[in-house]
Amino acid sequence: MDILFHLPPDKVDLLIPKYSKACWENAVAVIKNIGYPRNEKALPKLAEQLQDRNWPGTLDGIEVFRDLGKEISTKYIEIECEKAVKENDADWCEHLFFACDSLDIIELDFQNSTTYNKLKELAESLE
Repeated sequence: MDILFHLPPDKVDLLIPKYSKACWENAVAVIKNIGYPRNEKALPKLAEQLQDRNWPGTLDGIEVFRDLGKEISTKYIEIECEKAVKENDADWCEHLFFACDSLDIIELDFQNSTTYNKLKELAESLE
């Protein structure tokens, strides 16, 4: 795994392949250790993992976003929230809302408050 810490910043997005969940937990560890801003290109894929907090590495991914702070994290998470709301997928929204809640991301942190409100509504519809 040590060699992965030396990946160039333009290749770090390759750490989280869509086809291999078995790699995700280790990939998140590498992304965390690489640090920001070198890991920036991997953050969209890391945010995609928030689709289901039961997936390998997802809870650790939330911690990576916590370490980055809301100013950096919110834009990546909001993009995933927009996708989930557009799909009207309550399960996906619930997992994303869990991530937002865990990171203390609130409506005011979103560029589009309508997205946040719809995300929350769909997430709470499962209760």
